[in-house]
Amino acid sequence: MAMSAQTIHPQTEAYTLVVGFGATGLAVARFLAGQGEHVVVADSRQTPPNANLAESDYECYFGAFNDELFSHAGLIVLSPGIAPDENAVKAAMNA
Repeated sequence: MAMSAQTIHPQTEAYTLVVGFGATGLAVARFLAGQGEHVVVADSRQTPPNANLAESDYECYFGAFNDELFSHAGLIVLSPGIAPDENAVKAAMNA
């Protein structure tokens, strides 16, 4: 189930943030969730290509990136279409 970027309440435990929900992001989210990881997915698009394939095994946040979501992640996985110089990514790397 997708949530807006303004309603960020992921569990307090460390999670892996998958940024981008195209083909790569979907595959990574499914794989990590299948390995028992707590996975959170973020995509800056309000309706990314695979939004209809989101599963209950991971949390999804679609819409403008929120720095809080990035800053609380234990690990961030960038999909190939996400620029490393994206503001939220840079802020998390400098934290």
